[in-house]
Amino acid sequence: MQLDHPNASAEARRELLAQLTDVAYTGRTDLSQLEQAVREVFEPDGSSIRRAVGHPEAALTADSAVHLIRARVTAYHQLSDGVVGDELFIEARQEHLMHLRHYQLERPQFAANSPTGRPQMYEALSTSELMNSCCDHLLTIIGLKLAHRSA
Repeated sequence: MQLDHPNASAEARRELLAQLTDVAYTGRTDLSQLEQAVREVFEPDGSSIRRAVGHPEAALTADSAVHLIRARVTAYHQLSDGVVGDELFIEARQEHLMHLRHYQLERPQFAANSPTGRPQMYEALSTSELMNSCCDHLLTIIGLKLAHRSA
């Protein structure tokens, strides 16, 4: 797991896994409970200093993890309700391709600065991994675009 802090308890890790499993299977979550579970694993010491893992241009934080999950849940519900039109899919696809190209160009620099013990954080993406993650990426982008439009 890319979020875990060495001081996170086994109980906190189990709770986060349960929260993530529930949202993956049901498409629903209590975002405040999820955020608390993420923080217990990512920032277990309760410090007011927010922790970030990875390269500064592509760092993972507790807030960013929750924000991305919220976006995916939003997109899932909007897609289930038939609200998302073809235009948004096309925009999301174009944005996905743009970000993918950017990531592939910047990945060597990100990987050179991977956190100790996490060399896989910015690993090269195989064709199989790209295919397997494509729907997740599109769902995330659609959710982020929907959140931006409603803000």
